[in-house]
Amino acid sequence: MKNSFLDIVNTYNTNKQAQCTYKETTGQYYIFVANHWFFKEYLRDIERLKNENRILVYINGIVISPDDYEIKELGDGINLNFIKQQFPYVLNNDDKIYLSADVQYRG
Repeated sequence: MKNSFLDIVNTYNTNKQAQCTYKETTGQYYIFVANHWFFKEYLRDIERLKNENRILVYINGIVISPDDYEIKELGDGINLNFIKQQFPYVLNNDDKIYLSADVQYRG
């Protein structure tokens, strides 16, 4: 049976939520990591634009502006670097951070 275009798109477009945990605070950033979560392979070939709706970051249930953080994919997973000067409060272990995107768990 031949797959439709929609079937193919839905195979790749999973839009899962990865929970991020507190890693450290530096002079410029609050750093959280989604351990063992990585962007799907096809996203490596597409430049992830900041205004794109395919990546959403939540702090305590509120969507955060892409201007307030940087995303880096490292060996341990996806790191979210929240820019300290953009937040009038301190981020720590008590905050619930989620990344919603086309990601996959590789544990």
